[in-house]
Amino acid sequence: MNLSYWIRRHALARPYHLSFATLHAFDTAFVKIEGEGRCGFGEATPLPGYSDETIETVKTALDGALVSLSRAIPFQAIVDELSPDSPMVASALACARETWEEGEEKAFAEPVTGAIPVAALCAGETADAAAQSARRLTAGGFETLKLKIGADSVENDIERVRAVAAAVPGGVTLRLDANQALTFEAAMKLSNAVAACPVAFIEQPFAPENWQLHARFAECNPLPVMLDESIWTRRDVERAAASASLVKLKLCKHAGMAETASLARLAADLGLGVVFGNGVQTGLGNHLEARLYRRMALSEAAEITGFHKFAEPPAGCRMKLSGGALHDRGIGDVENAFAGIKTTKPPFPR
Repeated sequence: MNLSYWIRRHALARPYHLSFATLHAFDTAFVKIEGEGRCGFGEATPLPGYSDETIETVKTALDGALVSLSRAIPFQAIVDELSPDSPMVASALACARETWEEGEEKAFAEPVTGAIPVAALCAGETADAAAQSARRLTAGGFETLKLKIGADSVENDIERVRAVAAAVPGGVTLRLDANQALTFEAAMKLSNAVAACPVAFIEQPFAPENWQLHARFAECNPLPVMLDESIWTRRDVERAAASASLVKLKLCKHAGMAETASLARLAADLGLGVVFGNGVQTGLGNHLEARLYRRMALSEAAEITGFHKFAEPPAGCRMKLSGGALHDRGIGDVENAFAGIKTTKPPFPR
């Protein structure tokens, strides 16, 4: 088999505002395994502030993987070694291997059955703008809206959430994503102020390692808590049972599709709800997530939306958001859809 990778920048249709960064493009490393007449692919799209990985560390880790393969170190051993400090690289390599085993036709070209309900990002820095965005999204069929909070004052966040709640029809639910930006006092003030609104949960209010503060907040605030940046390993899912009601899983955080499915089963066994999908990802990773969503028989609205943020969607990526749902007819010719200049490795043993 041969391993290669390349890096490509994808411009976004509009800036993507988070509490810790504003993105204008996604930088993605694509990984390819080929041999025995088959190809497999994975991707790593690091998000500044989300973890310690950057596109520079991703490239370094992939170069290191090429060196390890040249020394005949087993592929799975390389993935295992990378998982603690470079989980997105480990995921890209593992997915490339898994999809190689399936073959490109089955892994990518085949459509995903049925429409997958999706949460839509409700933009707007003011209450009026957020309400207008909410009305447009719900008119388009979305029944779950996601608001980013924590970038401005808690008072502004409260006004925005209340304005959106007043603007949407009955049955629509709101997700509030803090991306680690809140203090305990601000989180309590916000949750108490919007408790009467149709809020499904507040997501990652504090820093990932602050398990005790999350547990304290979960005990005394009126809203369910979901953890995202805190959740990478089986141990993290187990710890979340004492400090959250739900966990956020993303394929990019876990070492492949099989491992991600295993974590979803563990979360269910622990009584935790699972929200799945990545808003900072290309269509390659999102397509694999859509397949996994079906395989894991999940029911919460997915967040498989990164592909939708591009200014120019890659040709051959047959995915769209319509009627509040993801419709995925597969990806034709993956390599050409996400083409770039490759760094390669001579053949390595299967």
